Amino acid sequence: MPTSYFQAIPTVLSQVILAQPTSVLDVGVGFGKYGVLLREVLELPVGRYNRTMWKTRIDGVEAFADYENPIHHFAYDHVYYGDVRVLIDSLPEYDVVLLIDVLEHFTKLEGLTLVRQLLRKARRFVLISTPLYPDTQDSYLGNQFEAHKSRWHTLDFVGFDFTYSLLPIGDGGAQIVKVYPSAGDTGADGKDELLSTRDPGANAPRSLSLVYILPHQKLTGGLKMLLQQAEVLSRRGHQVRVLLKSNEVTSAVPQWATLTQVEQHVVPPGQSLRPFIANADVIMAGWVEQLEELARYDIPVVYWEQGHEWLFGDMPLEYEPAIRRLLLHNYSQPVTLLAVSPIVSQILQARYHRRAEVVPNGIDVESFYPGAGDTEPTVLLVGNPALRFKGFDVALRALDRLWRSGFRFKVRWVCQQRPRVYTSFPLEYEENPPQERLPDIYREASVLLFASWYEGFGMPPLEAMASGVPVVTTRCGGVDSFVDPGRNAIAVEPGDVENLAAGVGQVLGDNSLRLRMAVNGRQTAQRFAWENVVPQLEEALYRVIDRLSGSARSFLRAMPAEPPAADGEG
Repeated sequence: MPTSYFQAIPTVLSQVILAQPTSVLDVGVGFGKYGVLLREVLELPVGRYNRTMWKTRIDGVEAFADYENPIHHFAYDHVYYGDVRVLIDSLPEYDVVLLIDVLEHFTKLEGLTLVRQLLRKARRFVLISTPLYPDTQDSYLGNQFEAHKSRWHTLDFVGFDFTYSLLPIGDGGAQIVKVYPSAGDTGADGKDELLSTRDPGANAPRSLSLVYILPHQKLTGGLKMLLQQAEVLSRRGHQVRVLLKSNEVTSAVPQWATLTQVEQHVVPPGQSLRPFIANADVIMAGWVEQLEELARYDIPVVYWEQGHEWLFGDMPLEYEPAIRRLLLHNYSQPVTLLAVSPIVSQILQARYHRRAEVVPNGIDVESFYPGAGDTEPTVLLVGNPALRFKGFDVALRALDRLWRSGFRFKVRWVCQQRPRVYTSFPLEYEENPPQERLPDIYREASVLLFASWYEGFGMPPLEAMASGVPVVTTRCGGVDSFVDPGRNAIAVEPGDVENLAAGVGQVLGDNSLRLRMAVNGRQTAQRFAWENVVPQLEEALYRVIDRLSGSARSFLRAMPAEPPAADGEG
């Protein structure tokens, strides 16, 4: 319809006001409310009340000429009637382009093409609003362009330089996506060379001295992987130290983790790390904000990026400029980047023009192994309920739908903190269980339901596969590294409540499918066993040391600390 979520209006207008544009293009004018509102916020506050005094150029594009009305002629300098895809090449450039509740009227391929076309006309950014769950809609008042053809989510934009915010509205909401003109430039030369095969004449692999700089002691998947990686490397004969900057604890390794062969030190926040990294071959950074400090030392720094909300553009819009500057500055440091998955590598290339070799997560297949399962059908959820991107609201809605359809099961939720939820089905919690109990919890499950909107990797599905537990998951990015839909998992689009429910029901109701997925999942997990993954990391580290020796290291140290901002934020 020629209208949109009114709840999104303040957010859209605030983003335009911050940009202080001299020109705006409103694609999909509809009734014309944004033309009036833009005049209100851009002209009236500076005393330009009369139309003859207006200085901001505001143009519009409307595909359906029958929407023409007096507002179009009053609020806009010019409204172009016709398909924007046909008109775009003839339009001038604008500071800001609005695409408000328009994208869902195109197929995914058409919509992505349109965004790229509009980016060529936008000096500052393209601002998109699109519903999380568009209603089923055909033509309106004879306007065929009003038909809804697609549903969009965060991962659809990972090829661009973008930020994302969700305005919750009922069971859905308005997604606000801000896309910058440097977006989609995945063909640019990266600052890092892709690490190629080592020279056959290079020195034979040797024991390395590695220092891991932990970011915190919280129980998170990223920190678990860092600590497990450090432990496995130490068992393979490398000298591994773990450091934590803190004045509140006496042990660098958190109580919930067990490291048997790793040296550890707690460093007061104001003290230099130099005495603790002496003679190290490589410093392993644990978080992106450490990179500026660590790059100052004359030791190669490697940051294994596992993905986080900010990397996926998911950040509060009120803090967006500061967060973007912080990330740009740190990702531009002269350090080597590795990526946990192809999608993380793609984002680093698209947004920061940094190439990162993929080194995946590993799993202990000796601890996670198949068991007999629970006699009662049990659906397993794993993760922190406080993290919106984990999609637990979607998972609970899918399970409620399944329960109301007649299926009977219980749900077990492994979580860091107990959420306040009310369900139609039995729900029990495993709140902060000992890490050594996790494999048993997996073995007692009938199926894992994983409903994340996005993931850098996504360990619970792989842990379930190793445990012989069928997986129903969203195609949330990182899981593409190991999920083979129809073979070792059922995979659906993020946010697809109906098909998540159908997938769990299919697994619970079909013993042969459950057995086949369990066998195939176990085979998949064995490919990611630590003994198969860590050699990839070792080889990458040897190549880093070789590449950063002599003149190569001097070249990397000469890289600019921070390239010019590409998004017009200054």
